[in-house]
Amino acid sequence: MNEQKSRTTKKRLAAALESLMREKPLAKIAIREIAARAGVDRQTFYYHFETLDQAVRYLCMEKFAAIAVDKASERNLREILRTLLTHIDADREFFALLIDTVGRGTLKTYLSDRTAKIANAIIGAALEGGRVRDKEKEFAASYCLAATATLVESWIRGEIRLSAPTFVSLLCRAPEWIASGMREHC
Repeated sequence: MNEQKSRTTKKRLAAALESLMREKPLAKIAIREIAARAGVDRQTFYYHFETLDQAVRYLCMEKFAAIAVDKASERNLREILRTLLTHIDADREFFALLIDTVGRGTLKTYLSDRTAKIANAIIGAALEGGRVRDKEKEFAASYCLAATATLVESWIRGEIRLSAPTFVSLLCRAPEWIASGMREHC
């Protein structure tokens, strides 16, 4: 199978899986249903994915990849979070379903991949010249990332009832609040 056709087929399988997940619980979805909806046979599914779980993880990464956040860009934390949350807000119910299916770790990994360097820079700059050791700065940045993943998950589930812009504003100020507390108490 040529590479382009293979990618197209894999994306069709993921789209078929997403469509079925919107209709019924994952536990009630059969590989043959996914394959049929994608217009391929079961062997083609297994060519692309070893298991249904692997297909779900691929779908999750595809959904996150669709969020146009370029890690290499010089955009700031506010822009990354605004882009991410605006995209998620448009299909919040399905993102909640994905988190339930693949676990919170996937969301944490995605956020960490895109914001770790920025969080470290914010914490480092806020604590520059102070008494806070590098290990404490690293801990503060890790704390910010874990807290952000938890808060974003709660926001996706509707437990935090804020608009995307308000939520982004508060999330972006949190690292500086943490740094301020550390300067005061370390």
